[in-house]
Amino acid sequence: MEKRVLANRMLYDKNISDGDYDYCIDSDIIGIVTKYDNDNKHYFVYNTDEIGLIIWEKELDSFEQALIYARKMYEGMLDMKSLMNPQEPSYSKNVEELSAEELEIEMCNNIQIIARIQLETIQSELEDFFKKQYRKEFVLDSRIKTPEKMLKKIELRRKNGREEYSPFDIPDIIGFRVSVDSEDEVIEVSKLIEQELDPIRKVDYLNNPKESGFKANLYYFLYGPTTVEIQVMTKEMKLWTNQTHDEYNKRTYSL
Repeated sequence: MEKRVLANRMLYDKNISDGDYDYCIDSDIIGIVTKYDNDNKHYFVYNTDEIGLIIWEKELDSFEQALIYARKMYEGMLDMKSLMNPQEPSYSKNVEELSAEELEIEMCNNIQIIARIQLETIQSELEDFFKKQYRKEFVLDSRIKTPEKMLKKIELRRKNGREEYSPFDIPDIIGFRVSVDSEDEVIEVSKLIEQELDPIRKVDYLNNPKESGFKANLYYFLYGPTTVEIQVMTKEMKLWTNQTHDEYNKRTYSL
């Protein structure tokens, strides 16, 4: 059930149903393994030494708790002199004691921090990909959705009847825009993405523009626990979206 995304190093599919599944936050240093015992899932955060041997592991009740714990563990290790001597993270409240609302807020903060770790790698991969495969002039921009916007989007979706909507359902935590000179070039770049990067979903606003006039092709990917959107549009459309973005946020998110 694994889907190849922008890089094979970080893979996550919350619908996976059988077998052990390994998710790495940073290479093979900190990770989560999901173990299956009949119909029960067990989530373990683990740390490895320099040659890949597991030093310790800690069991948590849910993937969300394990991801928060692993991220806090990773952040703590960044400040340490040696990765060979890890220390457990300290909390003002144990992750197991967080309320549902607190857990959701923490998850949004957590996903944004992991997205920051991932952004540089993804952007570098995309830059290299388009330089080698497209070989024409393009501009690649990026952004990361803020926790405030994540929570607003969750609230809006739930008000519209999607009661089970969660941070993992937000399709564009990391967003990229590839802008080119013409709609013909938008089609050319879009074909490259579809053939080489294996998106999990496409939304065609190029042939079916929004009422606002927005025209672009949108592609969606999974990268670890993070969702990635790539928008392909003309430079003229990019200028228009930049000019109207603040008004869109005020109208959509009341920000």
